[in-house]
Amino acid sequence: MAELTEGGGGAQQGSRGLTQTLKRLQQSVEEQKHYEALQQYKALFYRSAARKKPEAAQVLQEGSCVLLRHDQTEAGLELGSLLVKHFRTTDPEASDAAKDSIKAIAAAFKSTPDARSKRIKFLSEAVAWSKGLREGACGDAELHQLLAETYDAAGDGAMAASHYVRGED
Repeated sequence: MAELTEGGGGAQQGSRGLTQTLKRLQQSVEEQKHYEALQQYKALFYRSAARKKPEAAQVLQEGSCVLLRHDQTEAGLELGSLLVKHFRTTDPEASDAAKDSIKAIAAAFKSTPDARSKRIKFLSEAVAWSKGLREGACGDAELHQLLAETYDAAGDGAMAASHYVRGED
């Protein structure tokens, strides 16, 4: 796997290198090398995060979505959960950009019962993160709404209701 940036060329070369690396990883998933791709997404993320590169979150979001679109629910959840954990330290105030990443991953989950249960786990983690450092906060309304809709689709009206109350609608 290529380095994000090495030597001269600066940010533009790094961005091009990242794009090429993400394309190669997507190709690995399409070739059904799911475990290999998962490990490479994680390695790329950890390397980017260690260097405090802003694209670290992008790696996890794209990796999670690619894996989820290819029915790799457990692997997609793993990268999505890692992204939420990353946001706990890098974005504790739950910025709009971070929430957009969460929503993109949530949208990539399929509507099978297994995928719905994994989506509930992912969104529950995201809601907990969105509470941030604010005491007494109940979390982001949009994320509660997504979680409520997922519970509703799973047939759990009681849990859906508890999140609809905190949601947007």
